[in-house]
Amino acid sequence: MEEPQAPSTVVSSEWENILAKIQSFSLSPPTILVCGGKHVGKSTFCRFLLNSLLKQFSKVLFMETDIGRSEFTPYGCVSLNLVSQHVSGLPYTHLQPPIRSHFIGASTPKEDPEFYLENIKCLLKFKESNKELDKYPLIINTQGWVTDIGYDCLLEISKMSNPNFILYIQNKLHYLQKLCTDLSPEQAPDIDTQCKKRGCTS
Repeated sequence: MEEPQAPSTVVSSEWENILAKIQSFSLSPPTILVCGGKHVGKSTFCRFLLNSLLKQFSKVLFMETDIGRSEFTPYGCVSLNLVSQHVSGLPYTHLQPPIRSHFIGASTPKEDPEFYLENIKCLLKFKESNKELDKYPLIINTQGWVTDIGYDCLLEISKMSNPNFILYIQNKLHYLQKLCTDLSPEQAPDIDTQCKKRGCTS
C-alpha cells in the first residue's frame, strides 16, 4: 500500500518574483526584513523564503522579533537562530536552540518598547561581532502590530538592521510607503509595483 503524498505548496508568482530578486542579489548574503499586519501570511512567507534560501546557502540566519508568535523558540523571546534544515508545519514541530536569545517576558512590546528594542540591538551587535556569520543571509521576522508603538518599533528595527530588502505583506501599502518615507534615502528600498496586488513588496 502506497503512503499518502503530502500536498504540494502553491506559491504565487509575486512570491516567486521576489525570491528571484533576492537570490540574484550579488553584493553579499542579503538581509531581508519581513513585516505586515496580523494574519496576512508573514510566517508562511518566512518559511517559504527560508526553505528557498537553503537551496542556495548551507545555512540561513533567522532573527525572531515577533515575541508573541515565535518560529523556533518559546514565546516571549527575541532570538537569533542558525537554520540548516528545511522547515514545515507549525512552529512547535521545529523548535531548536538559538545561537543567541534574550527573554522579554511578554507577548508584546507595548509595556516596555525600549527594553524590547535594546535586546534586538544586542542580537544585531552579536551578529556583527561574529564575522563567520557574514556568509549567511539573514531573515528578520517582525510582529504583526504595525500601528502606533508597533510601527515605531518596526521603524527602529529597520534602521538598526539596515536591510537590503523590506518585504511588506498586507492588503494595503500605506504603512510600507510611510516606512520608506521615514527611513533615510540610503535605507529605503524601491517599491516594486508588480507586487502591489498582494501588497507584498521589496
